[in-house]
Amino acid sequence: MKHDKSDDLAKMGDQPILLGNTFSLTLVTRPIQIEPISLDELRGRLLAGRICSFWGHANTLDAASQILGRDITPTSERPALELSKDGLPCLDKTEFSECYVLTPQYRPGFRPAIGVEVNSDDIVGWQALKIVWSEQ
Repeated sequence: MKHDKSDDLAKMGDQPILLGNTFSLTLVTRPIQIEPISLDELRGRLLAGRICSFWGHANTLDAASQILGRDITPTSERPALELSKDGLPCLDKTEFSECYVLTPQYRPGFRPAIGVEVNSDDIVGWQALKIVWSEQ
């Protein structure tokens, strides 16, 4: 049976969308599924609701907001995610069972220096990822 993504949107209702530029694997304490999605799919998902952003790099915030067609400025500077007692990510006391990550793709052979913000000239594209936490 073919999976209908519109069913996913209908199930989400008013659930805010968790979005960031990276996701620390130290916050994974239960099974997850990570899949690349198209930028168009991410843009469509972001149209459906309120964004809870944990974007951590001011130097790429404007470019990412333009790519996504929405302001993704966090409510505080570099907000940190926490884990719920069930091992789900939480931001501003809201628990999430999925997270979207917009991550930069760098020029070949480039590795960011420790403690230095990446210059937008080093970014050659963007990739969207969807992270879903399994039921326990």
